[in-house]
Order: sequence, then structure tokens, then C-alpha cells
Amino acid sequence: MVRIPEYGEMADYSDADSCYRHPGRNSFTLCQRCGNTVCNDCQQPRPVGLICPACVAELMPPKVARFQRGARSAVKSLTSSDMPVVTYAIMALCVLVWVGQQLMPQLTGALWYIPWHATSLDFQPWRIVTSVFAHSQGSVMHLLFNMITLWLFGAQLERTLGRRYYGILFLLAGIGGTAAITLIALLDHGLFSTATLGASGAVFGVIGAFIVISYKRKINVTGLLVFLGLNTVIAFLPGMNISWQGHLGGFITGAALMLLCWRAGSSVQRQNSVRPLMYGAVSAVLIAVFVTFYLSF
Repeated sequence: MVRIPEYGEMADYSDADSCYRHPGRNSFTLCQRCGNTVCNDCQQPRPVGLICPACVAELMPPKVARFQRGARSAVKSLTSSDMPVVTYAIMALCVLVWVGQQLMPQLTGALWYIPWHATSLDFQPWRIVTSVFAHSQGSVMHLLFNMITLWLFGAQLERTLGRRYYGILFLLAGIGGTAAITLIALLDHGLFSTATLGASGAVFGVIGAFIVISYKRKINVTGLLVFLGLNTVIAFLPGMNISWQGHLGGFITGAALMLLCWRAGSSVQRQNSVRPLMYGAVSAVLIAVFVTFYLSF
């Protein structure tokens, strides 16, 4: 015999009083079209009453349904682990900075790095990072070359390393290029007051890391080496105003970082465990370079 609850008492829920889309949620509301129980989150108000999401989809015009499926697919692809989000974000940031340099030429002077800025005489350490995302404002080809390189090799490297470690590698490679300029300035005093923009150093770091990984996986990189050699030659041509020091420093940083990680273990699990240590070691070396330079003046 079922006991009828008195006023103020709650009746016991049965299995039929649970939302068909969320079994853990109790509800007494039924869809006015199919009769299924729906909770507050699933109730869709319509002129005929409350109906469930499944009935909404069945009543939706085909064109609207296709549009919604396409939108969901686009969102899913953007959040997919295969989507090189960091690479595209870096490319977008570099393009935006370059456009800003065209609209406000004084922005270039606020972003570039000069070894002088690493001394106690005019200490501006943030320029070590800001210069990584800036290009020469006088040549759009410089920007296009770096963006195409990132699109070809950066996206693949990001899928291999993961978004976090790839992003850190890009930044460390750019800082590595700046560190090389700083060190060489001790020998070539002409660099001491020469302004440089370090995006190419970071891009060459990506190339260096990509070459190491490809070589270790026994992938033919002859074409990439020829590509790298040609760009190295171009950097030394008169009138090009390309910082070969930054290119070299970035390439060595990216390649060394990947080589250290690989030598610590070729398995993915082993590399994931040692990457924080290797990344930390390379970061410490770069910091030591700037600290030594700072203390020298």
C-alpha cells in the first residue's frame, strides 16, 4: 500500500521521475511532444509548452541543423589537441605587432633589443622578450618568410612536443638569439649599441629543434638543411641587415634543448619526465649569460 504524503512532505522519486538525458537529476516535468522526463537544464520553452532537446532538433529546419553541426565541428577542431593553437597565436601576434609598427613607427624602438639594455647603465630586461615578436618594419618579406617557416615546421613541432613545451621552446630560442648577440658584443663592440629584433632567432630555434627530432627519428632532412644553408648565406650578404648572431643563437638553443631531452630518453614517457629539468637547465644558462654581462659593466 502506497502512503500518500501529507502536506509539506516530499514524495519518493521513482526511476521514471529522472531526466532522460541526466539520470542523476530528478524531475516531474514531461516533454509535451514525446513524454520523456526532462530537468530544468533540458527544458526548451515553445508555444506548445516545454519540450526536450531531441524534439527541438527534430523540429529544426534542415539548414539550421546543418549550420549548428558545422559550428560545433569548428569549435571541436579549435579545441582539438591536433590544432597547432600556439603556432597560430604566435603568427597572429607577430603580424599584429608588424602592423602596429607600420602604423606607429615609434613602436619598433619600444620593442627592439640593444646589448646596452642588459647593462646596469640602462637596464631594460623586458626587451629581451618583446623583441622576440618583432620584425624589421622595412621588409614584409622578412615577416612572410618567418610566418611560412612557422606554418611549415612550427605546427608539426607543436604536435610533437605539445602546446606548453613548444611555446616555451619558441620563447627560449628567441631569448637564446638575444643572448648570443649579447655575448658576441663583448668581442665586437659595434654590436654594443646595435638594435636587433629577435623573431628570426626564435624561428631558427624551431628549425633547429625540428632538425634534431627528424634526425633522431631517421627522417630525411636534406631539403631542410639546404633551405637552412641558403638562408645562412643570405644573412651574410651585404646590405641585408640580418643578425646572423641572433639566428645562430636561436638555432643552437632550439637544437640543444631537443638534443638534451632526447639523450635523456627516447621514449615519450621518459622525455615527458625530463623535459622540465632540461628546459630549466637551458633557462638557467641563458639567465647566467645576461647576469654575467650585467655584472661586467
